Amino acid sequence: MLGWEKCKEGLTWIVGNGKRTDFWLDSWIPNTPPLRTLVSGPLPCDELNRLVSSTLKNGV
Repeated sequence: MLGWEKCKEGLTWIVGNGKRTDFWLDSWIPNTPPLRTLVSGPLPCDELNRLVSSTLKNGV
């Protein structure tokens, strides 16, 4: 466990089609915390369950 922090630095999350990746709560952008932690205040209700796939062009 002592080297886990260093190990995590080299890991990459592969989003794929984004249908299982939460836009706001998952750390899907390299070297960036979950986007929700960067936004203060409430999100509109239609944003709460947004998936990364909803932002990808042609679902790619």
